[in-house]
Amino acid sequence: MMPHSTELLLLAMGSAVGAVQVLTGAGGGILALPLLLLGTSMRVQEAAPVALMAVAVSAGVATVAALPSGLVRYRAAFMMAIFGWIASPIGVWIAHKVPSNILALMFAMLMLRNAVAFWVQPAPGSNLAVSCACLLDEKTGRLHWTWPCARALGKTGLTAGLLSGLLGVGGGFIIVPSLAKHTNVPMQSIVVTSLMVICLVALASIGSTLLVASIAWSAAIPFVAGAVIGGLLMRIPARSISPQTSARAFALLSATVACALLFRTIRSFLA
Repeated sequence: MMPHSTELLLLAMGSAVGAVQVLTGAGGGILALPLLLLGTSMRVQEAAPVALMAVAVSAGVATVAALPSGLVRYRAAFMMAIFGWIASPIGVWIAHKVPSNILALMFAMLMLRNAVAFWVQPAPGSNLAVSCACLLDEKTGRLHWTWPCARALGKTGLTAGLLSGLLGVGGGFIIVPSLAKHTNVPMQSIVVTSLMVICLVALASIGSTLLVASIAWSAAIPFVAGAVIGGLLMRIPARSISPQTSARAFALLSATVACALLFRTIRSFLA
């Protein structure tokens, strides 16, 4: 039986993950694992499926809530998810062959890279004349599918799936900047489309993980519950915050958590 103080901590950490995920369409997944590592005694291989479960459920709830708005680009989401499903089991297999400290170090470095990417990411469609592969059709309001568009989305899905299985992240920090670079879709639409992909890819990664390991349900239940609550509470405030403000705030938060995780990991190497 887990102490009440630990359950409350997991609930609070999950709430932060859900809130950030809805705000940015990307941040929850990359924050879930380091928060679990810093706040509990779990190893990366134990914390990853718990993080994925919280990410999948909260992203799924947010996606369903956003469907009536018509903002979800579900064809693009399924395209990326299919490639994510291919790569996810490979990431899970690699994760169980690599020591926990090495994975934690990789994750910390990835977070720092992610912080820089979110700080300098372009506005959607700002590079329209140069490399915007996926354009909205003015007549139908849907994406105009071309080979460069399919290739860009497929590559994004593969990368997101691999990192999802390897490090227990949803891959939104890959998906959002990629959609901002390769499409002229509005940021609100990018966020909810990213959430749909995150949900689908995370579910596949959880399934792959269950084939080789078990899930710590005593930690997963309060963490997932917190993620759902945090995501639902953030839905309305998120509409009044500009994409640039939320992206830069998340960049600073990512850098802070990455440094804390990096310090903890290096100290464990020296111990």
